[in-house]
Amino acid sequence: MFIGHHLASQMEHCRMIMVPCRAAGNWCLYVWDMVKREIHVFDPVSTNVGEDALWAMHDNFVAKLHMALHACKEEFFVGWDEDFDNFHDHYLELSHPPAASCDSAFYVWHYMRWYDGEELHKPIHSSTASRLRRSLLYDIMAMKGNKGHIPAELKEQIDLSSGSE
Repeated sequence: MFIGHHLASQMEHCRMIMVPCRAAGNWCLYVWDMVKREIHVFDPVSTNVGEDALWAMHDNFVAKLHMALHACKEEFFVGWDEDFDNFHDHYLELSHPPAASCDSAFYVWHYMRWYDGEELHKPIHSSTASRLRRSLLYDIMAMKGNKGHIPAELKEQIDLSSGSE
């Protein structure tokens, strides 16, 4: 995932490392901003709990992921002189109401797509989940570089020309 001839960029030059994970029964996104040395937590189910409660829920998981990323760097990126010390937590308030746990993966996909390290450029509204569900498969199938072939059964069920709302 992090290395290979298929990658167009080098891991050690990335601004952000995004790690989607299933934690506490729903999908969350953990983001390491390598420039600002910040760790962001996007938990679509817990948007209204506040900063202290959010970090209390995720602190242990973030610590384990942080150690794992450091271990990956040491194992696979010899010569990458990134210091994984001195990262600090950064709270980014999400403006949408809490998502249902069953929709959390769709929200995480949206965060990964629209967060640039500064802001979430396309906000999520309560009606967004149904649009995200409809467009996710299309987005994956139409992804640049995807060499997969669409199964005939799927072609019959999906109008690939309608990737928008």
